[in-house]
Amino acid sequence: MYTATRQPDDLVEATIHTGAQSQELLLAAGDRTLKANYPLIRAAQEELPRQIGFEIVEATKLGATPALTACLLGPNTPDADITYSQPSRNSDRSHPRTALRQYLSTLINNGLAHVIRILVRNAGSDREVSVRAAIYDPNRQWVSDSDHATALNDGTIDPATYFTDDAITSSWRLPLTGTWNTAADAPVIGDDRETPRLYLDTDKIRALERDEDHQPDIRRRLARSPAAFDALRERTPSQSQLREYDVLDVDPWLPVDAETLPVFLTHAPAYYDRDQWPPRAGWEPFTYSVESILREAPGTVPGTTNDRIASSVDPIETLDVDADNEHTQAAITWLQTRGTLQDPRWYPSATFELVREKGVQPVLVVTDETLGAGDLIALVSAAAREKTTAYIVADTDETADRVAALLAHPFHDTTPKKVRLYTTSQPLKANGAAVVYPRSAAAPTWWLTPDGSLELWGGNEQLAHWTQPWTPEALVASLPTCHRVNDELVICGANGDHSTQFQTADALAASWAPLQTPIAPAFLATGLYYGTILTPTARGFQEYHHRPAWVTNDDPRYRSPSFTREVIERFLDQYTVATDADPLEIDQVFPRLCTWLRTIDPYGLEFDLDRDRIAYMIDDLRQWRYPPYEPP
Repeated sequence: MYTATRQPDDLVEATIHTGAQSQELLLAAGDRTLKANYPLIRAAQEELPRQIGFEIVEATKLGATPALTACLLGPNTPDADITYSQPSRNSDRSHPRTALRQYLSTLINNGLAHVIRILVRNAGSDREVSVRAAIYDPNRQWVSDSDHATALNDGTIDPATYFTDDAITSSWRLPLTGTWNTAADAPVIGDDRETPRLYLDTDKIRALERDEDHQPDIRRRLARSPAAFDALRERTPSQSQLREYDVLDVDPWLPVDAETLPVFLTHAPAYYDRDQWPPRAGWEPFTYSVESILREAPGTVPGTTNDRIASSVDPIETLDVDADNEHTQAAITWLQTRGTLQDPRWYPSATFELVREKGVQPVLVVTDETLGAGDLIALVSAAAREKTTAYIVADTDETADRVAALLAHPFHDTTPKKVRLYTTSQPLKANGAAVVYPRSAAAPTWWLTPDGSLELWGGNEQLAHWTQPWTPEALVASLPTCHRVNDELVICGANGDHSTQFQTADALAASWAPLQTPIAPAFLATGLYYGTILTPTARGFQEYHHRPAWVTNDDPRYRSPSFTREVIERFLDQYTVATDADPLEIDQVFPRLCTWLRTIDPYGLEFDLDRDRIAYMIDDLRQWRYPPYEPP
């Protein structure tokens, strides 16, 4: 690569990628014409060992659907020249000559399909290198902020991890070099599912004195932007991306000397017993057509670089998606690159399960017209009981606002003594019988009390009452029901004390209406912890953040004792009631308070809270509005 870039402005690219049977290496120079490739061909003939064969090929482009892509970055220093060089033997820190080899070996050993594109250009006395790495593995693609934070904490698939020079970072780490930080040590519900959080670090913000050149939203957006993938696919970054990097004082072109160049170019051969490339729509790999065999390698069959078998199954077709529903189609296409979808249901809203390496997660795709409060709360409650996260894919920010409001307040109404529940779209049924009520009466309402008792009210009259634990079978057994006997629809009163027969469904519907199933939420304050909301972008979806108006760093009282007291009072007012007996202990309140703050506050206030101080501030006896689910 060094030899082939002898002249000013010479550009050579090396693309290392997962092939059908082995690691494959694609080299190209300039505009990829045969004339432009002459210096590269001559250098290969002179420099490569005889056991390495090479061919002239025509290569297709990668599929256009973005894969998770990192770009190595160095400091943009207009006032000083910095060249990455191999330090002396006695230096405390040095570039390992095996940096890229270590990274490639990690990807290969973990079975992660990948494409790494390295560009080398002549910059006068030195060379400049640009490195981008795309990971083609559904389990490693980011869905939410916690996936980004986990990748930052883990570092395994971040190429910058393998370069010991602190000046070399990656596009994924841009938030951490600005005003963001990661942590996972705040007390939250269910320690075994604790995940790192990406949050705005107020200490860093104060140190920057609100410097507009270090805007946190720009850093986070650039870290996740598909522009890094586009630059890998198109070979060069866009001018707009370069300008945004420049604003943040980083540069994707790293100046290196001749000795250091191998750090960025070492190849790691590997052979596979199966094609590791995931068959996903839009993730089409390179395919080659051999134009000329320049040198055969001993023991190989030349001209066989296009042995990959293309996927013949369209994952959208296998789910039988309504072709007119563009929002659902877009969500499925995007999520298919992040796992396997199963168990689809299309009414009243599209739901399915996303199967990933870390488990199974329910997905709900909604629009403003199809969003049902009870169905949403039921889905997220099921996720909470399974100690996982549900994804809610909304069509607009306005729909996302409604989803966030419902998950933050998963009850219809409140009184000082109980909460009114939402109902699902499904009628209450058990053992072949469906609960009904007379149309001449007001629609009954369901209420839940602090001790977990369930009440059914018709206007001002209590129709039924159940204590915990209650089941659908117990509810149905206590209420009027409809079931089919031979060719008749029969209405039986509570406990079967009388019956009425109808010959047709229309006749029944004229007098009786189905009673919808109540949903007792498994969560109270933590719905946005168990339910991640996603909204559309130009190239996919991103996590939506619910930020109440009172949570703002512009408030001069932010993080002061008076503000902390206000936070506690809001939490207690929304999710607890006064009690005379069996009050909540601080160990019951503190984890839920921290979890609640984690979902609404971008500044990581929960990391600053002190358990004993919070206990002192709670100066009256309180009880939950209803008993939330307690993980075992």
